Amino acid sequence: MSLYSLLKIHEQLYYVSIVAELANIFYFVSIILGIDLPHGFNTGLQIYNLIYAAYMLFIIFFTEGLFKRCAFIILTLAILKDLIWGKIPIISIIDSLVCIGVLAYYHQFLYAIMEKIENEGKEGEEV
Repeated sequence: MSLYSLLKIHEQLYYVSIVAELANIFYFVSIILGIDLPHGFNTGLQIYNLIYAAYMLFIIFFTEGLFKRCAFIILTLAILKDLIWGKIPIISIIDSLVCIGVLAYYHQFLYAIMEKIENEGKEGEEV
């Protein structure tokens, strides 16, 4: 499998991670507002969070540098959310917003790498 294909997979999992954090925010906002969510929402949220955690573990074990640092930060925040402030919705929302910010910041480098590969491919075609 080419590096570009792996980066595209990485990009798609990044989108799943953002959706998981947005779903977490929606969940905690519904707790604050007293809205009862359907049982299926919690099941779907757990599935998204499982994929998100697997993605972060994949980054920790198989990548280097900035992406690994991003995964460590997010997993640390996830553990703290579960152990310490999981019962406080406002802090959990802030935690999710920080995770989205960390994902957005570190994944800009993913797009830079992909753009560089695309440009090299175009230059190779012109020659």
